[in-house]
Formats: sequence, structure tokens, C-alpha cells
Amino acid sequence: MSEDSVDFSAPDVIADPFPALGRLRESDPVHWHCGMRSWCLTRYADLTAVYRDPRFSAQRIRNFVTDHGGQNPDLELLGECVGLWMVFNDPPTHTRLRKLTQQAFNRKSMEKMRPVIARQVEHLLQEFGDAGQVDFVDRLAWPLPANVIADLLGVPREHVEDLKRWSDDLGQFVLTSRINEDKYQVAARGLKNMNALFADLIKHKRANPGNDVIDELIAASDGSDTLSAQELIAFCVLLLFAGHETTAHFLASGLRALVRHPDQMLKLRAGLNDPALVANACNEMLRFDGPIVAISRHVSEDLEFGGSRMKHNDRVYLFHGAANRDPRVFDRPDDFVIDREEAGRMIGFGYGIHLCLGIHLARLEGEVAFPIILRHLNNIELPGPEPQWTDTLVIRGPKSLPIRFTN
Repeated sequence: MSEDSVDFSAPDVIADPFPALGRLRESDPVHWHCGMRSWCLTRYADLTAVYRDPRFSAQRIRNFVTDHGGQNPDLELLGECVGLWMVFNDPPTHTRLRKLTQQAFNRKSMEKMRPVIARQVEHLLQEFGDAGQVDFVDRLAWPLPANVIADLLGVPREHVEDLKRWSDDLGQFVLTSRINEDKYQVAARGLKNMNALFADLIKHKRANPGNDVIDELIAASDGSDTLSAQELIAFCVLLLFAGHETTAHFLASGLRALVRHPDQMLKLRAGLNDPALVANACNEMLRFDGPIVAISRHVSEDLEFGGSRMKHNDRVYLFHGAANRDPRVFDRPDDFVIDREEAGRMIGFGYGIHLCLGIHLARLEGEVAFPIILRHLNNIELPGPEPQWTDTLVIRGPKSLPIRFTN
């Protein structure tokens, strides 16, 4: 095992983690990172093996709070709510929560959102006007998924900006901020506000049922089993947080990849009426520079993996950003190719039983948005300096993306 490691907080690694991840993948794919006191896994086969192996536990939030909470009420609050998210639970709790919620989020259910998404994209693009230059993140990538999820849940539009801000606050904890020393306090503040809003919304929906997803979640039943009030609130927070953050970065990084690869932009423009090509292009965006860089697991018992001895409660980071460029799976993996045959093998949404429940909605937003964007905007350029990137180890995306265009 190499003594060399990667400084994941270094500005050059935050801006472009793929060269460093590639070196780890080829020289030390099961790497012990001394600074983070964690294992770093970078090969595709290893990640998919861990996702299938029950000895690698997803239940890390409650463990973390137990180990570090003490007298910190902010951490206790975070553990109580975020610890109910299915992504942070193992079977049988994970199985139960997924069974009760997945009916509202299957492909057929999400397909009903296609015209809603299209109208949102058209509206946001109309607001560009004849400006010729806008911040794509601020004007479309961030508001689109926030508005879509608000519509899904029946949240009044006047609360959308608040929800976006509170979601950003919560991300300081969930996404492992590398910079903010007050992240627990900031995250707890955002969570308290979201909990209060969704508690009021659920109370209103129980008294005045409708046809929103939240109504389906309230009514979800498996015999005598239903979601508790606390579980409903936690799931709404998860949906808002996960669906907003990741989709916004997917849209922004996807457009950036297209602009930086003009031959692929031309290929996509020529095939906008081909749904299969558009869907494959979205998969390639998620593979090439997707929003999920790493997901963590904890080792539930002493074990051997990849020739290394892992101890009970060791933390393991599964680097999607490295696995999605593994040359054992993807031909010329550092190239951006929208008609790549194996693009659908990307693991940008997790894998196995932990495949993201929102996969159909996120893909749909990209498949609807990009054709409309490219039909409205021509000669798209990136006029500014290289973007600043999120400071978290888990999620990657540009904080802003100025674009220049003609109508």
C-alpha cells in the first residue's frame, strides 16, 4: 500500500479530481488515506462488490452521532432526522422504507412530470430574454429542480427560495463540508426550518388531500404498515435535498461538458429528435462529470477486501468519480462521447438496493431540459474563468456557470 495520498482539500483536486483519482485507481485501488482515516476505493468492480456486500453498512449517520454527538444538540437533531433517510439505513429498515415510497417514484409515475418540467424549462429560458449572457446555475440549473420538487410535493412557490437556502445549509453536514467549521450549527438550522415547513404541509394535506406525491406518501401502505409522521417529514427533506442538489449539478456540469466538447454538442444538436441519443447523452454527462463523487460506507465486521485488512467500523469511501472512468469498463474513459455504447453502465446513482430512488426524475429532468435548452440557445460559450466548485467531498458541481449565447 502506497504511503502517498491525495489531498482532497487541495484547490487543484477540488477543481479537477479525476487525475488524482485515476492515479489512485491504477496504483492503489484499495487505499488507506491517513488524513481522513478512511479507505478509498476507486475501481468499478470494487464499488459494485461493496454495494452488494452487506458487511459494508450504509447506516453511518446514527453511528457518527453516537460517536460524536455528546452534548451537541445540533448533532442530535441531525441524527434524529437524517438518520431516518433510507440512504443511511441497511435492510430491513431500508427495505421497509423503500417499499413504502417507491410506488410514488417509479418510471411511470415520474413520466407524468414531463410536461411540468418542459413548462418550467421554457419559462426559465424566457426569463433569459435577450441578455446574451447569464449565470446558468443561478438562472436555470438551481431553480428548475427546486421548482419541480416543490410541484411534486405541493409546496407553495413562495417557499421555494427558502427551501433552496435551507437545503444548502443541510448540505454542510450531509455532504461533508471541508471548510466550514460551523457546519453542524448551520445544517441544524436549515433542518429545523425544513422540518417545520413539511410538518405544516403534511398536517394540511391530511385535512385536505389532493393528488400530489406527498398525498401518495401519506396514503402509502403495506398491509398495516405506513410511514410515521417523522418518517414522512424525513422523506420530504431527503427528496428536496437530494433531488435538488444533485440534479442542479448534473445540469450545470452537463452543459459545461457539452460546451467544452463542441463536436459532441453538434452531434447532440443534430439528434435532438432522437430520444435514445438524448438519454444516452445524459448518461454520459453523469459518467463523465456527475454530481456524486463519493459515497461512504462503514465496515460492520473485521474483513479482508482487495488484499487489505479492514477493521470493524472503518470508514470506506466509494469514489464514483474514479469508477466511472475505469478503463476496464469504459473505452477511452477520459473522453466525453455522447453516443458511447457503455454509458448506461455508469454508477452515478448508486447501485443495487441503494440505486437512488429519484433516478427516474433526475434523468427525466435532463432528458427534457437539454433539448429545449439547445433549441433556444445557440453559440453557447463559457466566457468566464474556470468555475469555483463545491467544497464537499461527496458532491461535485460548479457554484456558478456564466454562459454567453445567441437566441
